[in-house]
Amino acid sequence: ILEGSKKEKQAAIAMLTNTRQLFRADVALSLIGKIGDEKMKLKLIQLSAKPYKWSAYSLSQVQKLIPKESTNLAFLNSAYQILRRSLEPQSVGFAFERIQASTNLGERKLAVRALRHSEEGHTISKLISLLEKGDAEIKPLVHEELQFISNHFGYSKIWPKSEEAQAKTIAVWRELSQRLGEDHAKWREDGFKEAGLGATMEADALIAFLENCDDYQAYNINRRLREVTGRWSALEFSNQEKLFEKWQKWWRRNAPPKEPIVWIDTGEFFRSAFTLPS
Repeated sequence: ILEGSKKEKQAAIAMLTNTRQLFRADVALSLIGKIGDEKMKLKLIQLSAKPYKWSAYSLSQVQKLIPKESTNLAFLNSAYQILRRSLEPQSVGFAFERIQASTNLGERKLAVRALRHSEEGHTISKLISLLEKGDAEIKPLVHEELQFISNHFGYSKIWPKSEEAQAKTIAVWRELSQRLGEDHAKWREDGFKEAGLGATMEADALIAFLENCDDYQAYNINRRLREVTGRWSALEFSNQEKLFEKWQKWWRRNAPPKEPIVWIDTGEFFRSAFTLPS
């Protein structure tokens, strides 16, 4: 790829694209920093974002590349997609660093989005701190991500515009934080309890709840359904209507059969019970 003609480079990228092995992301990411062609860089990072698992090397390379490409939103979109979907704790720390360090608002928003799947307890408290002291331009997004991560509504569905309502919103998040601490599982279960689901682990009940709920609740129910059914379902999907349709369709095909009703011939029972001996 580095020394070949344009056609040879395109053929090499096509070969990598068709390779299903994990190492293709390692190869693609190792080449990006050595290539000057912007279109080829974009193809390689997009290729790298396609798997759902990445090696420690790949994640390390992504973190090195992001600051160098901090003005290229198309590139950053795929790079942060890798960090978000990796579910790795190391990606969480890096995302918070970029929220503070980047001068690109678009990148800061991508870094906030990259936190959605985090199960690190401190993620929630750090996001609450961003509502208090962070950039005003990212606070609406921070509030939204808090709802998804914590499985709680907070004070309002969207980040309010008035300073008074904003202060009230932060106060509600702080009250929840004092009560629930930094145990991510505790936050999620408390959210289910408030929604009336409690410790429900029946797939049919969870799917039924999906029909009329907020997107942040649908996201967390999707996570629980993955545990209950053992079925993989992409965490990237968070739209309530689409999740309900998807899970309902799957449940119709895979729900366990109901136990058959056993009918008792009561007439024969009574006839035998009241027949006098000869």
